[in-house]
Amino acid sequence: MNTLKASADCDLIESFLSGNQKCFETIVRRHQSRVYSTAMLVVRDKYVAEDILQETFLKFFKVLMEGKYTHQDKLLPYLLRVSHNLAVDYLRKYSRTPVITSVNGKEIFNFLNIGEEFSFDSFDRDIEKERLKWAISKLPEKHREILLLRYFADMSYKEISEMLGLNLNTCLGRMRYAIKNLKKYLVPKVKRYDQNLYPK
Repeated sequence: MNTLKASADCDLIESFLSGNQKCFETIVRRHQSRVYSTAMLVVRDKYVAEDILQETFLKFFKVLMEGKYTHQDKLLPYLLRVSHNLAVDYLRKYSRTPVITSVNGKEIFNFLNIGEEFSFDSFDRDIEKERLKWAISKLPEKHREILLLRYFADMSYKEISEMLGLNLNTCLGRMRYAIKNLKKYLVPKVKRYDQNLYPK
């Protein structure tokens, strides 16, 4: 069993296809937490997320058995993409909007350390959390998606690009636009002094 835990995903897949059933169990145990978190991030319902977790691995199992799986060296991004797509499909089906909180229920405000990666000097740390959540909800879906995956699912830009099937530069660009728009929504505009209107 220890040998299985140390095996690469591609080796586990190969062994499973050769008849070792425990290899699939090892894959599930290895990746189920991230798959669940990705679904939970979108649907915000633990029971729905659990269903999506099961459906994700059922789809993976079916693809394996049909000989259609071709991503041996990129299993986690593949599983996260399936989980994410199932979660988005669920929201679209029931016309729901994701709640802007992290997976463990903490406020987004506590996690969005924007200053670490972007210049956001005028960002007011005392802005009401509700206003921040409102601002994030105003972002285009494709920008909000990158923001949430980066800061809540704790995914690297490379993982996000592989999961969504996007170019890495596209992911970075969408994040920059997300931050730029957040700044536009949240940073108060300072009115310039107009000497024509208010002469000294």
